[in-house]
Amino acid sequence: MLFWNRQAREAREFARQVRAELVDVLEQCTAAVEDARFRADKALGGRLAEGDVQEVQRVLRAAEDNLDACRRALAMLEEYERSGDVEPTEFSSLKPLLLHEDEDARDVFFDTAPEVVRWVGGRALEFGRYVRDTQVPWLEEALGTVRDAAASTDDIVAQAEQRRQEALDLLKQIGSEHPQVSLAYSEDAAASMEELYQELQAAKQRRVYAEVQDAAQRLGEAAEAVINSAEEAVAFYRDPQEKVMEGRAFLDRLEEEYRRQRLELPEVFYEAQRTLEEARREAAQPQPNWDEAIRLYNHASGLAAEAADLLEEGH
Repeated sequence: MLFWNRQAREAREFARQVRAELVDVLEQCTAAVEDARFRADKALGGRLAEGDVQEVQRVLRAAEDNLDACRRALAMLEEYERSGDVEPTEFSSLKPLLLHEDEDARDVFFDTAPEVVRWVGGRALEFGRYVRDTQVPWLEEALGTVRDAAASTDDIVAQAEQRRQEALDLLKQIGSEHPQVSLAYSEDAAASMEELYQELQAAKQRRVYAEVQDAAQRLGEAAEAVINSAEEAVAFYRDPQEKVMEGRAFLDRLEEEYRRQRLELPEVFYEAQRTLEEARREAAQPQPNWDEAIRLYNHASGLAAEAADLLEEGH
């Protein structure tokens, strides 16, 4: 009888110690998980990609379930301290919530209430600490990443939309000041740019920051292509020989770099060379077809850029 009394006293002391830490863990984690739930559902939910939403929601549900199990364990420990007994049905319903993934509830059973208390208390502490030390930090980092990305998205979008407007304004300006310069190539690029602009507006409506940033980046790149091609068209019209020499020099440097890296020259490189020479020949005609000459020059420039991109990728 003395043994059982000592075991019960030790279990009560254990329950008291565990309960003190559990109360502290629950206070910390409940507020943190509720804040994460608010941020995920209300503040940042609209900016999360679908896969991010699923993962954040999964971790949130697991943390909430773990905390609920800790609260129930806390109530059981309090009851044991008060009465020295454990209600079997309560333990049966709580036990599945405190099992590890590879455990079977049928393998977890005890003969005495003190043994139940030690198991429940130990598991509740383990689960509570896991929420505090692993799940809450993960949620804070994940949602913090979304917050930071969301904050930078507006700037990226504003820059891309401003560059788009600059491209459209430049086309109008050149068309007004240099009506003899063909901008067919640039206008085709502008049409593609406008399609990307519509994609950006659709992504903004969905409010998924990753999609918005990607769409804004592609729009900015398209706007740069429009601006560059329009400026090149004017420069080529003014001095085709100089621009052809610049193009040849660029291709020579590109070829040298390909050979230095022992990479095979891609077909697009040779196509750029051929197209540049076609532009030169057309511009050298007694009565050049400037629309065709400028189109060829713009096309050659675009092909050369593709070859340079392939070099950067290691092709």
